[in-house]
Amino acid sequence: MQLEDLSNDLFLDIFDYLHALDLFMAFSSLNKRISLILSSTQLHVIISKLHCRYQLKILSSHLTNHARKVISLSLEDKLRDRSSIIPFLFKQHTFINLRSCEFFSICSSSKLDHAIEQLTTLTKLQSFRIQQSHSKPLSDQFKRKLTETILKHKLSNLHSIKLIIRYDYPYLAANITINWTLTLLSIMFYGSSNLCSIYSILSILRTYRVLRKLYVTIIDSNESNTHHANAPILRSIDEDNIPMASYLKLFNLHISTKCDFDSLNRILRYMPNLHQFIISIENSRFISSSWNHLLNGHNWQQLLTNYLPHLDVFDLFITVFIHRNSPVLDMKAVVHSFEYFSAKYDDWSIKINQSRFTQQVELHALRCSKALRYQYVNLRRTVLDTINMYSTAITNAQMQAFYYGTVRLQIDIPLNSTFSNNLLMFSPYQNINDLVIRIEPLRTSLWNTMTQLIGIYDTHIERMKQKEYFDQLARLVDLNYITTLEFDPMIDLSQLYFIEQALLTSPNMIYLTIPTRLFLSRLIFDSPSLIDCFRRLQSLNVTSEHVNFTVKDVLKLIEKCPLLIHIELRSFSFNICLSIVDILLGGLSNLIHMKIHFNTHILCNNPCSIDYIVGRRHRIFPYHICKKNEIYVKVHRQYFECYLSGCAICAKETCYV
Repeated sequence: MQLEDLSNDLFLDIFDYLHALDLFMAFSSLNKRISLILSSTQLHVIISKLHCRYQLKILSSHLTNHARKVISLSLEDKLRDRSSIIPFLFKQHTFINLRSCEFFSICSSSKLDHAIEQLTTLTKLQSFRIQQSHSKPLSDQFKRKLTETILKHKLSNLHSIKLIIRYDYPYLAANITINWTLTLLSIMFYGSSNLCSIYSILSILRTYRVLRKLYVTIIDSNESNTHHANAPILRSIDEDNIPMASYLKLFNLHISTKCDFDSLNRILRYMPNLHQFIISIENSRFISSSWNHLLNGHNWQQLLTNYLPHLDVFDLFITVFIHRNSPVLDMKAVVHSFEYFSAKYDDWSIKINQSRFTQQVELHALRCSKALRYQYVNLRRTVLDTINMYSTAITNAQMQAFYYGTVRLQIDIPLNSTFSNNLLMFSPYQNINDLVIRIEPLRTSLWNTMTQLIGIYDTHIERMKQKEYFDQLARLVDLNYITTLEFDPMIDLSQLYFIEQALLTSPNMIYLTIPTRLFLSRLIFDSPSLIDCFRRLQSLNVTSEHVNFTVKDVLKLIEKCPLLIHIELRSFSFNICLSIVDILLGGLSNLIHMKIHFNTHILCNNPCSIDYIVGRRHRIFPYHICKKNEIYVKVHRQYFECYLSGCAICAKETCYV
């Protein structure tokens, strides 16, 4: 059977799985029939920072005649060659049939006037999402203009809005037009406590009358200075003008500022038909003076029975800091205070734990039989073998439900602790993809320097102690699912056996960040047992401190790690850097991105030409396509960076700096 024998309907089904750039590059020039099918195909445009300007221009040239077929856009604004694509696409094209629009990582310098203006005219738009990293803040002027356009404009088909940006939305307290179409809203309030408090939710309920699902995050921007936080301030809003949110079925609240039962009472009374209430309260050290009322189950019982008669799901996650001079917490009494919920839901369990080294207390309660309702995408942190825990969970399945949503975790290992061997008989964290391991140095810096110089760090006693650390780690985390493993720079050479064991027992780990001095150590770099581990690596970052790779090290590296797609390391000088670049270009067939740091300062703008890179790749790998227009080279004063063509084969874009 030949490709052209497939029916048009089958082609349309196949094309629906491809995003527009790959679709045009693979099929646009085959024949007239395929081109005709393409003209009737609905298009999904996905652009990430791994694409380049050349690819964007190819896509844009095809969209000239196909923009009307675009039904979804997912755009990361910053390309690998530093272009800004959102204003470019919206200036060049009009997406009259767009249904879904997503913006990520918007450049602070981007001029999005055309994009915002076009959004107001897209009558078929059903969902809009903007997500911005906290490390890349946008101007308040831009956020106001964009969010006012989205939140105030009455698009009849717009049902879902997700605004994952830090903003206080001052105009929501004003008298804006009531919206009768929006059914899902996810919004983040970020600002001082007199602007952003739990009462900001009242403005939402008054404005969006038919919401089915509401996700709210509230963060106090002045939290670090709020040593004596006052009660939340109610904005000037007429509570009598807030109707019942009768359609609201799910309310997910994450709040890290002042929260009490009086304020929750004033919010939940407007949600009489709520079926799912998921609340996460993370109080800092500065606002946990009244933590005890949050850990009282009778208060939660009174709150929910008064206003939520139809509640089927109640998930509670609380993190508070108890002051050192506070009375000892009776965790058993806390758990017993929630007996009402255990009786109402036969699969409802609660867990409370407290670290022996900190004043942090964590309480988590949920219905174990219900499907996963959220994931902790932010990095969670725990200290190995320091948890005093009490729980009503009996079976392993019930206990695992508390940890199932955590996918990114940092484990702190204090070397001066004595393990109590009181962990569960199963690994609680079974879905961890990204794991960060931080081991606190036990000895002084002088002792560490001496052991590194004379090599006396692998004694039998040290190995037995490290084995104990690793056994505790393996009981806490199922390492079989780890794809990204990072070792904190503070780890010293005395922990090489522990590191070796972690690498050996992570069979799916393909992204590794490790201090250079550890990676190049004899026990790791020359270990025969780690051959398979290194051969499957796709990303390697070894730039954590001023330890440099030599040309000899890099020659051994490409033999040990032939599948690397991304590599970042440090060399001593710019000349050595260029030698390393040449070796990597000729030794790694899958290479897409490399970043080489060096200690010397240079002013040279183009020490390694694109023509040389293309020629080098073609001579060594004649069957690999290396397109000149898709290569990006940047030379900074202290690093060399290069992106090669073929970015589609790399699935872990978060590895790239």
